[in-house]
Amino acid sequence: MFRILVVTFLFATAYGGVLPEVPQFAMDWVRDGRIVGGQNADNKDAPYQVAMLYGRTTFSQSCGGSIISPTVVVCAAHCPDGTTAAQWKIRAGSTNSGSGGQLIDVSRMIIHSSYSGSTIDFDISLYILSSAINIDGVNTKAIPLPAQNAAVADGAPAFVTGWGSTREGGSTVATLQKVTIPIVNQQTCASAYTGFNSITARMICAGNLANGGQDACQGDSGGPLAVNGVLIGITSWGASFGPKAGADQGRIVGGELAEISSAPYVVALMYDSLGIGRYNLRCTGSILSETVIVTSARCIEKTDPRQWKVHAGSSFVEIGGQYMDVGSIIVHENFNENWDNDIGLMILSIALQLDDVSTAAISLPSEDLVLQDDEAVFVTGFGSVEEGGAATGYLLGVTLKIVNQNECRSLYADYNPVTDRMMCAGNLAGGEGICDGDVGGPIVRNNVLVGISSWSKGCAVSRQPDVGTRVSSMVPWILSNMP
Repeated sequence: MFRILVVTFLFATAYGGVLPEVPQFAMDWVRDGRIVGGQNADNKDAPYQVAMLYGRTTFSQSCGGSIISPTVVVCAAHCPDGTTAAQWKIRAGSTNSGSGGQLIDVSRMIIHSSYSGSTIDFDISLYILSSAINIDGVNTKAIPLPAQNAAVADGAPAFVTGWGSTREGGSTVATLQKVTIPIVNQQTCASAYTGFNSITARMICAGNLANGGQDACQGDSGGPLAVNGVLIGITSWGASFGPKAGADQGRIVGGELAEISSAPYVVALMYDSLGIGRYNLRCTGSILSETVIVTSARCIEKTDPRQWKVHAGSSFVEIGGQYMDVGSIIVHENFNENWDNDIGLMILSIALQLDDVSTAAISLPSEDLVLQDDEAVFVTGFGSVEEGGAATGYLLGVTLKIVNQNECRSLYADYNPVTDRMMCAGNLAGGEGICDGDVGGPIVRNNVLVGISSWSKGCAVSRQPDVGTRVSSMVPWILSNMP
């Protein structure tokens, strides 16, 4: 498996020796974040690196950033997008994201006016600090900006640092990590991401194409990519590529990267379990109308709608698109411990903007729809790469086949009843199917929502197909509860 990191490419305009309040950059991008295959770093390795801490009462490391003056930190736009300055602090001069150094409030944030959440282009922002960083030249130091129209040679060694996780889907680490990776040819990078996202002139790519194992990952977003001590890029995004089969591929197991335009009805359901304003992927859902999302009952039962946000219109879990508050939740009254009648609705506080490209409602089936054995269905989700793992951050899709109902019942006879309100799909050989975080997501045939991912025994296990709620049996309930 290999992974290419995409970074916002920086060209600083001349500033006559005085840093302007809002430096004018044209940029490139790198997004995704942590350092994979790296080593522990000392302060002297990257004294310009800061930890970007997000929260309300409790603050935790969310992104990375770089000091470009005592009062200005540069970061990716997708990090502060949709947040307020009061929700951020920066920690400078420490290799530990949770202690030491200087902890400073943010007075305001400036996001590039051309930033696009859907394409992640112009992914750059500035954090203006409430008080100046004490620059000592050892533990804290401003990093130089590149000359305007600077060029970076293919294969040039790029130095990347951050506190992100050290494996895809893992947790962030407390100690600053460092890694050196080569700059990737722009055309090679664009070819690798064909069908997923466009590589623009404001992006630069870096990574190990031979076998992967080294680059940035979740939590490193916004952090520095330096060449010869100059800030060339800002970590923006990335995705993994590798064998199609098996859990290594990520979330929808055995699937492929999916553009949101291939499934504009799919949404990520983000849950704030602690009530502190920090939302993480919990489930997947589908757009039924501008104000209604359908998902699994087991995902949303006994939760407060104020703890949810619906993220629509993006291939990424945490970048771009539209973030919508949830006004109310409706769970099927006959949902039970056997996951029968596993369906629920989320009613949004404000209507989604449907453009039929990145956001669109999906059609419901007729009540008398009959699914044929071995018929192909398309399943999408934002879930994990392995059972018990964390989500990888981007949309995957896989084509499965309808499994005979009686055979499915037989396979699960000793585990859980398969009722008439359920349907089964999968690859009985294993290696393809839904996993943690995909629950509630769409099972689609001919652009019609025929199922809602509900449960399975493990992730993509042989002879353990995925079981979904049969939507045709739920159409009267859905229509009677839609506003």
